[in-house]
Amino acid sequence: MRLGILILLLFGPALVAASDAVPVASHDSRIERDAVLEAARAFFGGEDVRLDPVRIPSPIALHGGEARLLAPGVDPSTFGGTLRLALVEQSGSGQRHLAWVTVAVRRFDTVLVATRRLELHEAPGAEDIREERCETTLLGRGVLSERPWLQGKRTRRTVGEGSVLFESMFEPEPAVLHGQQLTLRVRAGSVTLSLPVVARQDGRVGEIISVQKVGSSERVMATVAGERMVEIVVR
Repeated sequence: MRLGILILLLFGPALVAASDAVPVASHDSRIERDAVLEAARAFFGGEDVRLDPVRIPSPIALHGGEARLLAPGVDPSTFGGTLRLALVEQSGSGQRHLAWVTVAVRRFDTVLVATRRLELHEAPGAEDIREERCETTLLGRGVLSERPWLQGKRTRRTVGEGSVLFESMFEPEPAVLHGQQLTLRVRAGSVTLSLPVVARQDGRVGEIISVQKVGSSERVMATVAGERMVEIVVR
């Protein structure tokens, strides 16, 4: 964003896309503070956004042109935080910089929150999660807002009661769990042999894990082929 404004100041007219410019209303060739704030709100828009003025100079005189508020390089649908915009006057001779405008863009959303402490490797149930509306400006990416995303997931770590939930807190549930009795399928050409084994670590489909033959201390490495199923292919 700073680079975009720097280019504007150095090279003048022709460098800001129309989608980056928001008209600012004027009265008697003067721009008032409320008009600038209204233009900024129109740029970001939406019910989930709140704009707080940080620095808006007022009043500002125009010299025959039309006022524009520039936000080059900013995605209005995702940006959150403090933003410095350029207020310019557009006329036949080009653009003239009028003032800097600083606003705080605050975003709000409905997020998922833990209703109780979730232990390591626990799959949360419907009663373990509640929906709560809060400010998300500083939360960053990966905040969870939809319950279906949690289906087939378990915690990567302990999650405290009242914590906002993030994607990074969860991982897919494994197809097999440590200590489960499984079926080991050994395939050699057209011959298939099956025998019972015990998983010695968790594993997702496609992962190679250690399993132990039932009634023996012998362990082998096998690929997780499905729920309670591992296999070894002899080539």
